[in-house]
Amino acid sequence: MNLNNKQKNYLRKLGHSLKPVFHIGKQGFTETSKTELEQALLAHELIKVKVLPNAPKDAKEIAQELPSLLACHVVQQVGHMLLIYKTNEKKPKIFFPE
Repeated sequence: MNLNNKQKNYLRKLGHSLKPVFHIGKQGFTETSKTELEQALLAHELIKVKVLPNAPKDAKEIAQELPSLLACHVVQQVGHMLLIYKTNEKKPKIFFPE
């Protein structure tokens, strides 16, 4: 599923008030962090991820890698903050307006 601009704008509105649920630090993006991030996406569908300054890769590089690693959408990247969306097929929580 590809997100159109209207859906991305809606997700940005929802994500504005969210606090970062996940941090990527000096260890980088490991298998353990991949599993934890998948669980967070399954639980929340829309999460903020903060890339700490001591991370081996910057936020832009991580934003390019995440969609292929997790089958998710990077809705927005501002500075060190990423807004990531992945729909929960079994129990969706976010429904897009018509």
